[in-house]
Amino acid sequence: MRDMSNAGPGNGGGTTTGYSVGFPVFTVPEWLGTKNLDFFQIDPVRQTTTEVWLGHSVSTEGHARMLLVATLMEPAGKRITIDDRRVSAAYEAAIKLAMLRLPAGDDRPAGFLRRLDDHVKAETASLDHWPVQTVSVDGAPVALRVWRFGGGIAATMDDPGAGPVCCLVSYGMELDGLELSVSGSLDDYGVPSVSALSRDQLPERAAMSVLPEPGGYHRDYHALLS
Repeated sequence: MRDMSNAGPGNGGGTTTGYSVGFPVFTVPEWLGTKNLDFFQIDPVRQTTTEVWLGHSVSTEGHARMLLVATLMEPAGKRITIDDRRVSAAYEAAIKLAMLRLPAGDDRPAGFLRRLDDHVKAETASLDHWPVQTVSVDGAPVALRVWRFGGGIAATMDDPGAGPVCCLVSYGMELDGLELSVSGSLDDYGVPSVSALSRDQLPERAAMSVLPEPGGYHRDYHALLS
C-alpha cells in the first residue's frame, strides 16, 4: 500500500492524480471543530483507494481534542478472514497512536522503533482482551475494542462483518457514546462529492497539530527505551 499523507503520484503534466473511493466512509457529522481529509492510502497496482482517514480537531479554553476516524477496505480479490481484518485494523490504529506522540528528534535508543512495533503487534494479537466501549453508527450501537497508550486511545470495531472496517485514534477525549455515520459524501471534509481523492486536498496542518508537542516520552514508552 502507498501512504498518501506525504507523497502523491503525478502525471506528466505535473498535476496530482485523483483516486476514487469505491466504498462508504465512516464520518462524524456533529463534530464542533475542524474537519478535514487527514490522509489516504492506495493500492499502487490497482490504483484504487484502500484507506481513508478523516481528521477532527478542536481546542477550547486550553483543552485540545483530536480524533482520527479511518475507513479500511481490503483490495478486491484479497482473501482475509474477519478475525484477520479485526487484528489488521487494530494494528493500524495502535501503531498510529504509538507513533504520533513520539518526541521529535533522532536520538532514540538503538532498536527502539522495532521494540515499539513488536509491542504493538503483541498488544493487537490479544485484541479480544481489550476493553469494550460503545459508539453509535447511524443510530445503532456498535462495540469497539479500545487500547490506551501514551495518553491516547486506539480502537477498532469488534465485529466488522464483511464491509469496510472503522478504526479510530483519539487524544483528549473518550470514545464512549461517539456518534458516527456512514456516508458516501466527504463534502464536510473539504472534498467535493464529484472529486476523487488527491494529495492537494490534504490540509497544510494535520489534525494532530492541535495538540501540544510532547515534552518527553510518556511513561508507557519507558520500558521500550532500554
